[in-house]
Amino acid sequence: MRKRIFAAACAILLPVCASGDDEKIRILTEIRNQLDEANRKLDRINDKISVLSSRSVGFSPAQPAVLPPLPVKEFDKITLSENPVPEEVAEYIKKIGQVPWTIRADPRKDPQVEKYAKIGPGYLGVILPLLKSPEYARHLKYALPRLVGKSDKEFVLRNLSRYPELAPSVMIHGWFPEAKNQLIAILKNTRDFSEFQEAIPVMAATPETRAALVEVFRFNPYADYLFMRIESFPDVDHEKLAREVWEKMSSTRRTLLMLFAARNGVKEALSELVSRAAATPEYVSAAGNRNVSLSQFVNQLLGQKTNIRETAAWYSRNSDWLVFDKQKRQYVLSVAEH
Repeated sequence: MRKRIFAAACAILLPVCASGDDEKIRILTEIRNQLDEANRKLDRINDKISVLSSRSVGFSPAQPAVLPPLPVKEFDKITLSENPVPEEVAEYIKKIGQVPWTIRADPRKDPQVEKYAKIGPGYLGVILPLLKSPEYARHLKYALPRLVGKSDKEFVLRNLSRYPELAPSVMIHGWFPEAKNQLIAILKNTRDFSEFQEAIPVMAATPETRAALVEVFRFNPYADYLFMRIESFPDVDHEKLAREVWEKMSSTRRTLLMLFAARNGVKEALSELVSRAAATPEYVSAAGNRNVSLSQFVNQLLGQKTNIRETAAWYSRNSDWLVFDKQKRQYVLSVAEH
């Protein structure tokens, strides 16, 4: 589109050469202003397209299967006897894992999960080692809480560090007090927090466990998705924590940690966020929302409603006079603004 705009401008410019200098300047200035306005409109259109595309990605119907559809007849033939021995359970799991499955956004809804759940408690010694194989783990881990019984408590607590997939079962059965220290140690080193969705709200319930979560957030950069929950803790010095997190960051900045830092007074983080958002569309997941535009976060921080390039230009002009308002979690122009 911009090529067409500039091509049209060049066609207009050719007859200008025959005019006087003053007239040239007037016409060129007018053309430049029109081009600037056209490009601003184009930026706004591109922003809207990016947002709509993001929404489409986040909420579109399931994509066509990459693998063949589930062979229902063959799948239904996979059965388990009423009181199977461990060897039968292992063979049953392997047969289910070998069945081609359709790739879905949420594998918890796949029929393999229900099939695995029929095994029932009493076979963790067979099941847990198979969780290390991707062809079984994709569905088996979602059936796991239904494969853990109350009599498995000691076994689960003894193996939790080795098999963090057991964390949901720990929470469901109310074993968190005994498993707390293990969970915290795991959280400090994990790169995948998906197994701990049930544990996080429980850990946020008391000052002691909130302090542990803050320590996890401070220590593990992959805990960045917790940033809004950490912001909700009343007994945390968020500005101090934001400064610590920012100074610990490597040269490769994680966007959510940058957001946390910027939302809690680290102005250097704000500068990088503005630059990043203006350079290329980026979408993040936070507070249960999928594909939130980084530009939207930047505009919230600056109290702006313009497209990101206009916001970035405004920031460039005013950054020296911006101060952090802790109550609003925004950067506002100081009284001494120019």
